[in-house]
Amino acid sequence: MSEREVAAEPVRSVEAVVRPGLYPDLLRAGGLAPALREVAHALNIAIGAVVEQQGDRWHITAKIESGRGTMSILIGAEMRLFSINISHGTFSWAHGSSDSLEDVVRVAEAWRADVTLQELIRRFPFMDYNEVAASYENGTPIEGQWERLFADPDLIGMRKLLRSAHERRELALLFPYVSHMTLRFIVDPYVRSGATMSITPISAGSIRVEILGMSDTRREVPSVDDAVELAVAYSSVLAQSGDE
Repeated sequence: MSEREVAAEPVRSVEAVVRPGLYPDLLRAGGLAPALREVAHALNIAIGAVVEQQGDRWHITAKIESGRGTMSILIGAEMRLFSINISHGTFSWAHGSSDSLEDVVRVAEAWRADVTLQELIRRFPFMDYNEVAASYENGTPIEGQWERLFADPDLIGMRKLLRSAHERRELALLFPYVSHMTLRFIVDPYVRSGATMSITPISAGSIRVEILGMSDTRREVPSVDDAVELAVAYSSVLAQSGDE
């Protein structure tokens, strides 16, 4: 079967994906999204548009959009379960699971009503969030991220680079993260797919600095101090790239 033929396969129904008897309400309503709309209507709760998606032919999901991000719901195949993830781009605000469609609808209602993460967890103990999400909600995602990098025991070998970079205001105002022992910087904490600057120790006496996708910025320097100075010089270019 060709790739085109695979892509053209019909979306699988609930009964074709999960164990029989787990979701009679979804079968009766005609799918996950219609069932969510049905429950919301019965509870007189406005949750906005609910769209059913199919990530692949073995999973049935739905999503509910809001000004605070996307709430995705995935159904369990072996047991009745609605897995919930609230995200903004690649960033996850909160997650949890319940066997009740009413719980899902009420979580959506609360999130769309701008409840705090703490209040969300108080109302719905099956939901959870981490310190990263808390720092975003507090309006300190960049400061919180620096603190987490400094405290990470796996990054002891990069501590000098981290502290030297943080001492420079131009870099301290960027969102840092470490991937494959490379220190990376982005402008927008919510969008890791945007313009990225990297500082990569490649040998005992060499560090590479570059803005990814801009080959003319790639340089190798002999020390941490030199790498930080070059990164500071590139920071304005990174900011301009992030605005595009």
